[in-house]
Amino acid sequence: MLLEGVEEKEKFIHIVVDEAQDYNPFQIYLINKLTKGNSLTLVGDIAQGIYYYKGIKNWSDIVEKVFEGKATFMQLTQSYRSTVEIIDFANTALEAQNLDLKRAKPVLRHGEIPEIIKCNSDKDVVSKIDNIVSNIIQKGKSSIAIITKGADEGRILEKIIKKHSKLKVSLIKGNEKDHDNNIIIIPSYFTKGLEFDATIIYNPSSNNYKETLLDERLLYVALTRALHYEYIIEIDDLTEMIKNNTSIAKPN
Repeated sequence: MLLEGVEEKEKFIHIVVDEAQDYNPFQIYLINKLTKGNSLTLVGDIAQGIYYYKGIKNWSDIVEKVFEGKATFMQLTQSYRSTVEIIDFANTALEAQNLDLKRAKPVLRHGEIPEIIKCNSDKDVVSKIDNIVSNIIQKGKSSIAIITKGADEGRILEKIIKKHSKLKVSLIKGNEKDHDNNIIIIPSYFTKGLEFDATIIYNPSSNNYKETLLDERLLYVALTRALHYEYIIEIDDLTEMIKNNTSIAKPN
């Protein structure tokens, strides 16, 4: 494309790129070449850049190096998804990234404080999940995500639930075209861009979410998926990103 160029008639009037933080500057440059008159909108959140090793490190590089300073940068901090309480809790993980980013500001919609639930056995975990699901359904909500750190943990949890409960859950592996269940088990890295009535963050321990940029961002993504209700299932010692801010969450 760079050698032969793109004919003007094949170009787009305008292109919008979502999740732009996961593209590298060269990819942005190439996409821009497909537009007429450099008409391009990038939408993204660096705090959710889980492919940071190849993605955008900061927006100023894009403005200066790709668009030669001829771009308008707008920082939007208003969050329309979650309640005040959920966003306040998630902001603790955002601050752990030590980035020069403003805290998300939720719309003035209050709800329940995120709840930390300590579990001592597999059977206890399943009992607590059953209770949460029952309560959420009674409140008229339906979509519930049990968010694990990775796929292996998700497969183990699915087996535990099948052993101790009649609860029907779908394990998301990443290759599904669709699923017919409102209750899913899903790895943290598949949740970006999704939202649910309620989320259950499964075992966000210091071993699962270490003090690395990737883990900090995965936890932030996981903590910002819930619309109304958020629960933390504590099995091992909580990650410092949550432990240091447990005054925000309602203990159980």
